[in-house]
Amino acid sequence: MLPKSLFFVLFMCLPWNVTLSLSDYSSTAQSELEPQSGVFEVAWSPDGMYLATANPDANVHLYDPEGLPIAVFQGHPLEVFSIDWSPDGRFLASGSFNDSSIRIWDIPNRVLSREIDSQSFHYGVFLVRWSPDGSKLAASGFDTFQVWDTISWSPINDVTDGTFYDMEWSPDGSRLAVSTLYDLRINASSDFRTGQIIDRAGYNPYAIAWSPDGMFLATSDRLDPGIYVWDASSSTLHASFLQTSATITDLTFINDDEIAAVSQDGSVYLIDRNGGLISSSSLQSTELRSVAWNPQAELIAVGGVANEISGESNLQVQTGGFLQLSSLDALVGTP
Repeated sequence: MLPKSLFFVLFMCLPWNVTLSLSDYSSTAQSELEPQSGVFEVAWSPDGMYLATANPDANVHLYDPEGLPIAVFQGHPLEVFSIDWSPDGRFLASGSFNDSSIRIWDIPNRVLSREIDSQSFHYGVFLVRWSPDGSKLAASGFDTFQVWDTISWSPINDVTDGTFYDMEWSPDGSRLAVSTLYDLRINASSDFRTGQIIDRAGYNPYAIAWSPDGMFLATSDRLDPGIYVWDASSSTLHASFLQTSATITDLTFINDDEIAAVSQDGSVYLIDRNGGLISSSSLQSTELRSVAWNPQAELIAVGGVANEISGESNLQVQTGGFLQLSSLDALVGTP
């Protein structure tokens, strides 16, 4: 099995036209961006002033909350799989396919601040995650995991084995949850090896999100549709929502009680942490890959690819990228 980011079509090589859709309660506006391919990951800056996207065109794109393009960061050789903001919002880390270096972008000055080169990441860097206090940066590649001290930029741990589909720090930074090929692990950040293991028969963990209070983990299953909510202290299943129509590719907590999730067939779900459906919607002809919540502006961003039905084969083919910013009510409606 491949890491989460590699699930999303590594053979994309043609530039497609992308439409950025901006929605509010009363209207929808669209603006054409420069030709580019789909979106692997979306991430709001901590202050909510910027939206960054990781793209298969080998670039990192930056937008304002109204969806206006601000900057494009170039330097990776191939698809950019993952991005993550430093807690102070000054820096943005990015990782790319077939590229052993992690790039750290200085956002205020719009320049490359640093390249972290780790030859152990032979096939590239698939995930980058900054710790909540900004003191550590974790990265994962194919069967490779390492953490750096962000003051000295020296490795904290030896390179360890492990291919992760997703990884997320707990809000207090004391734990790092990772979804592996076999189980969901909540590791102590002191050594990244010891901790709780959730190994449930028939469960194949994929996307991960922590509740803001750190009490719960929401996860998806890479083989079966569904959303699972775990008690982070006891590693027991708290609730599940199994009415999804396709694999959930990403999810995020809106607050301690509500979870937004997106799926491969373009469905968007808003559920409560007890597994109850609040509302849902479908973005037709899209494959959604990433979702991010902006609490300051109360905006939700979803990204992926746009599809259309081929008349000859009657199959869905990818025709462009998809990126939408909207209010939560405009995206999923009201119950």
